[in-house]
Amino acid sequence: MSNGFRSPPPYPEQPPPHYPHPPQQQPPPDLEGADADLFDYAKLRDYLSFTIHAFKRHRMLAMMVLFGTVTVATLLVKVLPKTYSSEIKIQAQRNQVISTLAGLNRQADDTPTRSAADIVLRHDNLVSLVRKTDLVKRWEDHRSTVLRFKDRLMAKLSGPVKPELREEMMVGTLEQKITVTTAEDSVTIEVQWSDADAAYALVQAAHENFLEARQFREVSAVSEAIGLLEGRLGDQRQKVSDGVERLQRLRAVSKARKGSAKAVVEKPRPRPTAAPADPELAQLRNLMQAKQQAIAELEESHRRKVSEVEAKLAELKQVYSDLHPAVSALELTLAQAKIAPPQLTALREEYRRVEEEYERRGGPVFDATQAAQRATAALPPEALRVTQTLNDEMETADIEQAKNDLRYEVGKYASLLERIDAAKLDRETQRAAFRYRYSVLRPAQVPNAPIKPKAVPIILGAFVAGLLLGVFAAALADVRSRRIYERWQVERLLDMPVLGEVRPP
Repeated sequence: MSNGFRSPPPYPEQPPPHYPHPPQQQPPPDLEGADADLFDYAKLRDYLSFTIHAFKRHRMLAMMVLFGTVTVATLLVKVLPKTYSSEIKIQAQRNQVISTLAGLNRQADDTPTRSAADIVLRHDNLVSLVRKTDLVKRWEDHRSTVLRFKDRLMAKLSGPVKPELREEMMVGTLEQKITVTTAEDSVTIEVQWSDADAAYALVQAAHENFLEARQFREVSAVSEAIGLLEGRLGDQRQKVSDGVERLQRLRAVSKARKGSAKAVVEKPRPRPTAAPADPELAQLRNLMQAKQQAIAELEESHRRKVSEVEAKLAELKQVYSDLHPAVSALELTLAQAKIAPPQLTALREEYRRVEEEYERRGGPVFDATQAAQRATAALPPEALRVTQTLNDEMETADIEQAKNDLRYEVGKYASLLERIDAAKLDRETQRAAFRYRYSVLRPAQVPNAPIKPKAVPIILGAFVAGLLLGVFAAALADVRSRRIYERWQVERLLDMPVLGEVRPP
């Protein structure tokens, strides 16, 4: 029925609201299961108990393995080649007191330890060490059993080694066994060798050779310079003698001209002039004289050293018998001291090469004694008179020129004499200062025990290894027997629970 009003249109139906479903939560990962997959502690515990029980079941086997391992290690310590170490530490200090007091103001060497390794490891020095210590014979006498067997095998395969090749091989081996460590004011020489006495002897010989080489550089080099100066002094003296002869000849000619006008003055024959000297020959001659001077200086030092050792040996023989260890050691030192130092051998070789070059160029026979007398001979009296008399009467122009030339040559001669005197003073000063330059901080000693192989660590390691091997051998014996010893073996192998155990009484 209508009452005049319209009913409002019905509202459209709204869809129900949509609510998303909550995400399903995943169960947390089973961390214990993951750990169980990586490490099965139950199995580890079972295996460990099996190993311990196996060791108890096979005590004798484990002890035999342990004893065998320790015995083999002990035999290896006895048989393997041993290495002994001996070292000496030398303090090197700068000592300028003596040089300053002598008025030389000479810087001898800013770094006394410079090139110490090069000096010790030089080939000629290593050859000297091998010969001084009789190293080839020592090497053969103290060769280990294993290495002797190897040497015999190699000798059968390739033949015996020649003596000269053996010495060269020993030099190469020694070069690898010597270590030289230098600091600002110290030098340490260490030798590692298969014989304790040889290591000590090598260190002592290396110390002596090092001091001889340093003395040769600092002292004997001055002797060579003195030889060069004396060679030039001889040449300068010859120039002075030529100047005196020229002055006398000019005066004779002037006196003849002042004679009677009627007198027939025979014209003096020109003095035959010698062929101009070869400057290279003169230089070689002076170098030979310098080498001779240095050789004589080094030989004198070597003789002085041998004489000191002989005097000490004579004193010891007055107190002890010839079989006393101190006498035997000093006799060995004397035998080593009599061997020429490598610097002397090298210097003689240098002199031989210079002499061969001098003879190849056609130089006259060189006489060192004559050259020394020629250098130290006194000047002619006329030369001294001309240089000391300055206000004598004037003579002709050519004579005055000859006088001036003669004074100039005498001045050069005097200058060379001063330089030679200064060099000789320098040599004596350096020889005196060298005694205080190097001192021993830590002397060398005969090693008591080898540094390789170390017996205590090897035997302890063998004990631990033998114990582990014994346990492993006991466990392996149970495994190889294919018998069941543990409860867990039944449960795991048969997948059956064990209800009880019956142990024998």
